[in-house]
Amino acid sequence: MTEHAMSGEELGLEILESIRQWKAGKIGRVSLADTEGSGGTLASEARHRLGLSQSAFAGMLGISVRTLQEWEQGRRRPSGAAEVLLKVAILHPKAVLNANVPFELISPASASSGATTSELRPDAALATA
Repeated sequence: MTEHAMSGEELGLEILESIRQWKAGKIGRVSLADTEGSGGTLASEARHRLGLSQSAFAGMLGISVRTLQEWEQGRRRPSGAAEVLLKVAILHPKAVLNANVPFELISPASASSGATTSELRPDAALATA
């Protein structure tokens, strides 16, 4: 089989025809990223509702930033339990922020004393304001 050397004009015409086919949707696939607001995934919507950085949200969930990024970009899906937590975060962001109190600060003494979450965790007052 011998190869045919294309002239510059032939190459140009072939490129133009490929572009026409691509634009008509006959070849290739176009995926548009959602650049508005949440990015379109549960993970990104939940993080935006909580107003947290990727690093802070990943730390709160106990996962790596990379895992969160893969969830947000739709390359991976969270487990069933994590997906439920993300849905709760979307519907009730303050509850999720208030629930993120270190275990050491939750004790029968603090619960019976009537201490609020903002007294136990100074940054919680900012989240609920």
